[in-house]
Amino acid sequence: MRNKGAVILVLLSLGLIACEETKTEKSTILSERAVVVERVFAPPQHSLKIVNPDFDFGFEPGITIGDGIRIKSSEVPAKHATVFRCEHGKFIIERKSIYDRFDEGDTVVVTYQEIYRSVYNDKDGDGEKEQISSVIIGYDFLDATLAPR
Repeated sequence: MRNKGAVILVLLSLGLIACEETKTEKSTILSERAVVVERVFAPPQHSLKIVNPDFDFGFEPGITIGDGIRIKSSEVPAKHATVFRCEHGKFIIERKSIYDRFDEGDTVVVTYQEIYRSVYNDKDGDGEKEQISSVIIGYDFLDATLAPR
């Protein structure tokens, strides 16, 4: 009989949890001024290495020749990043199109959206969900343009 009470308690708890729904939502489009504090460019890289068969366990892709000697190749694409400072602090955008548009010291208007994790609950059981919490979990950078002087 004691187990029956525990089962009912668990089922009731699951029923209450099932009434909650968590959603990721975005705000309207927001904008604020920011300053370009740094532009970062890392050139593309390519490497070739010959691996001794005694120390290569074949976990990485490569071409095997002769007595198990492996030639391995790796490519790293170029990176273009722009560092902005705004009222939220500093943030980095890794887009070549943004990197190409601005210089260090430029004042820009950044457009973005706040990303929220919101929890809704059907407290009354009438099918209409009420928001019980909402927390900002990030920002979605949309674009930047030079600020008017």
